[in-house]
Amino acid sequence: MSKGTKYQAVAFDKARSYAKHPLDTVNIFSRMFYTWATPLMMLGNERQLESSDLWPLQDANKCDTVSRKFEPKYHETKSIFRAGLSVFGGQALFVGLLQLLSMLATLYGPMVLQQVVSAVESSNADFRTLLIPVATLFVVKVVQAVIKTQSNLLNEIMYVQFTSALQSLLYKKTLALNAASRKAKSTGEISNLFAADMWQVLAVSFTANDIWITPLQVIVLLYMLWQILGYAMLTGIGVIFIAFLLNRFLATASRNNWKALMEKKDTRMKTINEVFGSMQIIKLNAWEERYGDKIRDLRDDELKSLWTGSCISAGTIAMNYIAPVALTTVSFASYVLILKQPLTASKVFTALSLFNMVKGPMMQLPQIIATWMQSMASYQRFVEFLALDERDMTVVSSNVSSNQLVIEIVDGSFGWDAEKPFFQHLNLAIKRGEFVVVHGSVGEGKSSLANVLLGELDKYAGSVGVRGRVSYFAQQPWIQNMSIRENILFGLPYDRVKYNRVLEACALQKDLELFAA
Repeated sequence: MSKGTKYQAVAFDKARSYAKHPLDTVNIFSRMFYTWATPLMMLGNERQLESSDLWPLQDANKCDTVSRKFEPKYHETKSIFRAGLSVFGGQALFVGLLQLLSMLATLYGPMVLQQVVSAVESSNADFRTLLIPVATLFVVKVVQAVIKTQSNLLNEIMYVQFTSALQSLLYKKTLALNAASRKAKSTGEISNLFAADMWQVLAVSFTANDIWITPLQVIVLLYMLWQILGYAMLTGIGVIFIAFLLNRFLATASRNNWKALMEKKDTRMKTINEVFGSMQIIKLNAWEERYGDKIRDLRDDELKSLWTGSCISAGTIAMNYIAPVALTTVSFASYVLILKQPLTASKVFTALSLFNMVKGPMMQLPQIIATWMQSMASYQRFVEFLALDERDMTVVSSNVSSNQLVIEIVDGSFGWDAEKPFFQHLNLAIKRGEFVVVHGSVGEGKSSLANVLLGELDKYAGSVGVRGRVSYFAQQPWIQNMSIRENILFGLPYDRVKYNRVLEACALQKDLELFAA
């Protein structure tokens, strides 16, 4: 029998069809054109896929592997940004180079278009000279498609890896908080870190390269438009500058509103958790309506911030659509009315192509900026949480004054606040083989004493010694989304005789009879 801790394992009904992920063994052609995914796609077309049909995770994408790389860097730098840059910076740079090549490849189309239209306009053009540009355009588009899909895949993989690293770091920090830190942060605030703030921070990793590639793409496209429309582009730049100022205002408003929204959400979640934790008292005092009104008021206040955020988003979306149209209209009008230049077919079609290309980046840029502004608020909440004090793992040692003792507390002082310790001059000695029951009224410190032995309370004086292994059954139940039998077995095999003995020992037989009725 193993001496280690046993945990429930989630096993598949069937053995996996694959021993390794295809990407570990395929050649470069299959990797480039995704032929390695064809068998799974064909199988999914024939029948509904099962969990055993899926590939096992690559070692590089497993949470344990990513955490072993990320967490030492974080503990060394105390910065999520610097740790992420150290671990994922190389990947992000390579993805950025691929995205840059894909962006540059899109610029070849308008160049070929201008040559083709100019040849059509010319009366003595030799169309054979267009064969090379048109043929190379096809090749460039194929290469661009390969580069873009590969960059998207690598970006998704990096995003998943960073997600695993951040979630693991946050879970471990949550479990390591000391008593004072748990008192400072409510369950609702911690839940919001997982449910909302984390995805805002992760959004930055997903758009890490967009923040510099998108402005660069806009600048290059505007330069190409300058080559076609000349000084008329100055009016277009004026439109862009006005749009930038408006987007900056909207992004700042979005960040401030998001910060206020998360504070209101924390307050509501804290109240809801308190209500669920004190449901018996609320029921006995008939306070349901009062607390229901309080929660509804908090929710209404939260909805006001959500409405404000929706209005800001509507303004951002409106700017996304108005700015490109205004840029096109103002630029063409200035070229004809101010510069008095004729608009030829080659200039019109090429300029329209470039305007259509610049529309996407101009629409994305405000969204990217808004995402980064919101992420800054969430990132700050992460920094504050990760900076909270953790339990001192040396509080409980294995040293006791006598071989006959298994638990010993000598002149201990413990609590959540050093100025008001819960226990003072606490002394306790329990011998080997003794069966000890601690009893008393509510609030007298029974659970707190157990927390002292577990090292959960802060120690201000004295010593705590516990020899051997410790088993602890908390008062808070952990009910899994399974049957009653599965919750009791907790992954162990079913033994009818032992199972009935457990039901009898826990006085659960009467409860099960009521369920059956």
